[in-house]
Amino acid sequence: MIVDKMLSNDVPMQSNGFYSSNSALQHAAMLHALPLISAAVTRRANEIDIKQNKSFSAIEYGSADGKNSGDPMRELLKSVGTGSDVQLYFNDRPENDFITLSSNIRKYQRSNKLNNRVFTFMAPKSFYEPVVSARSIDLGFSLACLHHLDHVEPRPEGQSPVDPERQNTLRAQAKNDLRHFLNLRAEEIIPGGSLVLSFVSTASTGEENYPGPVNACRAALIDMVQEGLIPLDVASEFEVPTYNRTLEDVRNTLHGLETDWVSEEVQEKKVLHPAVEEFTAKKKDDPQNIDLHRLTYGNTVVDWLMAVVGGYFEKMLRVGLAEKYRQADGERLLAEWIRRTKEKFLMEREVEDVSCWFIYVRLTRRETHSNSSGDLQWLKNAALRLFGISDTGSNS
Repeated sequence: MIVDKMLSNDVPMQSNGFYSSNSALQHAAMLHALPLISAAVTRRANEIDIKQNKSFSAIEYGSADGKNSGDPMRELLKSVGTGSDVQLYFNDRPENDFITLSSNIRKYQRSNKLNNRVFTFMAPKSFYEPVVSARSIDLGFSLACLHHLDHVEPRPEGQSPVDPERQNTLRAQAKNDLRHFLNLRAEEIIPGGSLVLSFVSTASTGEENYPGPVNACRAALIDMVQEGLIPLDVASEFEVPTYNRTLEDVRNTLHGLETDWVSEEVQEKKVLHPAVEEFTAKKKDDPQNIDLHRLTYGNTVVDWLMAVVGGYFEKMLRVGLAEKYRQADGERLLAEWIRRTKEKFLMEREVEDVSCWFIYVRLTRRETHSNSSGDLQWLKNAALRLFGISDTGSNS
């Protein structure tokens, strides 16, 4: 049955450099997180003597191919200072493009001008599982990842991904996923350590995230079904397993985890795709070539979207067509979908400014008791959390 195989969210970002070349909006969003990373490292450094301890450990949950890992890494090293060993872990799904990630990590290491030794590790696991050993991390951060859900429940027949009932299901899953993620990180991050997060959100203003490209790719898919290029029963299973939380969603989840985490900062920001400013400048400076600039802009923002969702399109074909699926046909259909999406997007008289809202969070891991009874309670709570059980014995 198709739907059973579609449940697991095991699709990485597009590999072979395509995601690297089309992640400019994620880079822009990441820049807003750098002050939070700096504040977290500085706070930790003020609590412990890093030079005396000779070690600082950090992990990025959801590194993709590492294109946007360089700036956080440099900010972290700058805040830690010189003379200490730094251990950096880069985590993503086992299906991730770790070859490109390794290459990017090596490039960042070579550019490090500070006098400290940097040891890097890659951790191929879902961040909805334990990733590193308990109480081993001073700083964890995850940027532009946590709106991707661990899995999705089957959709009832006739229900679309945008139906209110479906959104309620995804909202409940997103709440469980965030709580589970934070419980796991509470085991891995040292008391007094920090966790910095950013993820795509639903704006408090009600403004939609990049509706132009989204509507264009939906219209292109519908056309391909109507022309018989993709069977309807296959296309109907297409769904990107994400949910954009609101500030209220996040604050409610954090409120239930106050025994483990102190909320230092929770805020939302609107992030504009850098191509918007480039397009605006070119329209002003070179108006006679407006059609060329418009085409470049459309190609850029659609390729950005496809670098994220293209893998789910390929999975739809692979699972839906089953033994009839051929990789060459899948690649051809994906290319056709991208081409048609660009056409649809550029059909609009005034192409939109592509932007996206993000929520930014900085948390501090609460200190735990140092006495033996406190340690026993911590171990008990850790075991209960990992199995999703509250300390009263009921499901959390």
